[in-house]
Amino acid sequence: MPSSRIFLDNKTEDIKERLHAARAILVKMSKSVFPWRDAMLKTMKLDDLTFGESVLPYLRDLYDHTVQVIDRQETLRDIINGLTRLYHSELNLAMNKIMQVLTIISTIFIPLTFLVGVYGMNFENIPELKWKFGYPLVWVVMVMMALLLLKWFKRKKWF
Repeated sequence: MPSSRIFLDNKTEDIKERLHAARAILVKMSKSVFPWRDAMLKTMKLDDLTFGESVLPYLRDLYDHTVQVIDRQETLRDIINGLTRLYHSELNLAMNKIMQVLTIISTIFIPLTFLVGVYGMNFENIPELKWKFGYPLVWVVMVMMALLLLKWFKRKKWF
């Protein structure tokens, strides 16, 4: 499976399961192939040549094929580890984008919450409460604050 294809569908559980399944298959293969390599090496080094001289090239060939399989397993293991790191990087990037949006929203609403909290107090000596246009003025100030913060975030290329 090409590495670019694994991230096309956004099913993160499916990707995680496929990576774990591939890793499990490689572990099983390693457990079965490594003993073959060792057995072939021991068989070729026997002094009495139990199998005869004519079988020795075939044993070498079998040993070479076993070593090739082990090399391919190591390559596949490296690819799977790279894909796993890429998968985690993609998850972290998505999480960072979500956190950035939540931070921007919080940054916009914190000053607005402060203004609402100040004018929501039950004091009689708040002069703006007696103004004819006090309520619309607070709304204008809050909307302007939100718009200015959004403009500032866009200028900084945070949003």
